[in-house]
Amino acid sequence: MVRPGAGLFALATALATDAPSAVVEESRIPYKNLGRCGATGRWGEALEEKLFFLKTTKTAGSSIRSLFVRFARSERLAVLRSTQPGGVLFPASGASQQWVKQFAPMPLGYARPRSPLAAPYDVAYDHSTLDIAKLKKFLPGARWITSSREVASRVLSAIALFKHEMDPAAYFGSCVRVDARGFCAGPLPKATQKNQNLNRIWNSVSWQLGAPTPAYNFGHRPLGETVDLLARIPTAPLVKLVDGAPTNETFMLVFLVERFEASLVLLRSLLCWRWLDVITEQPPFKQVIQDSKVRHAHQEAMLHKLGARGHRWQPARKTPPPAVAATIAALNPLDAAVHAAAKRAFAKHVAAYGGEDALGRDITFLRRFKHALAFACLGCLAGAPSQLAAFAEVPCGALRPTCVDLHRGVDSNPWSSRPDSRAGAIAMRRRDDAAAEAAISGLVGGCTHFANATICPRDAALCATGELCVTGSDSAVTGPLKFRFEV
Repeated sequence: MVRPGAGLFALATALATDAPSAVVEESRIPYKNLGRCGATGRWGEALEEKLFFLKTTKTAGSSIRSLFVRFARSERLAVLRSTQPGGVLFPASGASQQWVKQFAPMPLGYARPRSPLAAPYDVAYDHSTLDIAKLKKFLPGARWITSSREVASRVLSAIALFKHEMDPAAYFGSCVRVDARGFCAGPLPKATQKNQNLNRIWNSVSWQLGAPTPAYNFGHRPLGETVDLLARIPTAPLVKLVDGAPTNETFMLVFLVERFEASLVLLRSLLCWRWLDVITEQPPFKQVIQDSKVRHAHQEAMLHKLGARGHRWQPARKTPPPAVAATIAALNPLDAAVHAAAKRAFAKHVAAYGGEDALGRDITFLRRFKHALAFACLGCLAGAPSQLAAFAEVPCGALRPTCVDLHRGVDSNPWSSRPDSRAGAIAMRRRDDAAAEAAISGLVGGCTHFANATICPRDAALCATGELCVTGSDSAVTGPLKFRFEV
């Protein structure tokens, strides 16, 4: 227990060692673990505790992947990746839903030690398909996680990515003709008729789950015929994969992009992870991975290079015309069924967590934790950690490994830099992270006054605003707070 008036570091030490019930009582920190924990606490720390994140297309997969990359690096997990660009586990051509046969060997000394009899891999987190036979072979007993997104939103984003920011109406030739059912009837632009990447646009989540989708021959088959072919594919096997029923081989959690923060809270709870473990890469640390503004700037630069001076790139409309919207919905019945099942499974997790009120409380905590962590990290990295009295005793040494990871971001190649392979390095990182977690959690959970504060690194485009804990004379400041760090 912590005596009244004890400093933040004393509180951090107590929180890192007290029983969970004492943590909740002492500092009012939201704390609820739903899923079975690992042998030493967090799932994934022990050799037999495997993780499989199936990264799907345009469903915030890169942001979620970054969580698993950071966890894998800190724990020196053996990562299952192919030799293809991006480590993609299925053939890059999309010709098959089976995993490739060639996997990239881990560089010597990167993975934690293991018995020759132990499974060779601990985690997979790149673009993949659900090849259950190989999954059981290489990641036996793994806990599965994936993500899904409301269908129309995902399709519009995928069209923009794979068709050079094409507007959905333009993709369907502005839908100048419709058939008797109200679907676009063509003629379709040549770019739409090309077959590449169509499995990444239409029913892409279902395809990665193993659905036997037809060839999308938009140049030779009326869209209405493709709609009829898709309607004949049974959705029950797909639903079973995501419904969370204990009698099925199913995903432990399916992220809902429209409830991303709630998904992060549930992931932390189901894996018994730390709050530190579910902080994604975003401002003020760095730009959001695959941010659409970055793509638009790239497109404008390309137009300028080609001589189209003065032309501003117009991003795709978020609300397509009715006939286009109807066609998109009709061409994605499998993903619609998967997303509906994922929402039902998500609702069960929410109920088990204590309902929307309990989840909402912890989402608020996560937001405040994330903002406090950003303030502390940028201050520590800039050598100015005490701009607010509440943060005067933040343990910069313990925070540094996480701060550096979040500030630099995770490379697409997790082996681009060598992890700390010294004896005891994993245990030291766990102790640092536990102390950092306890310090920030104790600060946020015990705070009685928050103020809106904008935090800016050197790059002003990465400023972020949120609630920050203020105490003493700091709480008397009127108006919004703003801090800038030379990092």
